Amino acid sequence: MRYVPGLKSICNELVTNQLSIEDYPSVVPMPEMAASTGSAVSARRRGKAEGSARKKGGATSKWSRTTAKQGASKFGSTFAGARSMLFMVGGISFSELRVCREVMEKESKEIIVGSTEFLSPESFLQDLNSLANQ
Repeated sequence: MRYVPGLKSICNELVTNQLSIEDYPSVVPMPEMAASTGSAVSARRRGKAEGSARKKGGATSKWSRTTAKQGASKFGSTFAGARSMLFMVGGISFSELRVCREVMEKESKEIIVGSTEFLSPESFLQDLNSLANQ
């Protein structure tokens, strides 16, 4: 079974508006609940943009993809509702990024993730080792 970081439950609560404001305070005043559950749609879309300067059906390189990989997950064309921003001070692992993407895909809500550092397993172990030596 694959490791599931605790961040997944936090992301689920975030996109369903069930996250505790006492435990996770906002840095700006929170909007009214009616405003956050409205029919706003993200301007970000997956796929080709309208009005592209590229030639239609023109030459393609061997690096371009014409179809998605079999079994690859795809987002819908738009995300509904407000965007959520998540910032991890001290670093975020690739497993935590993966669960954020899974929640985005399942809930069709956009989560913008940022961090002071993106941690690979190797860099995480190096950081733990440096703490042990202090």
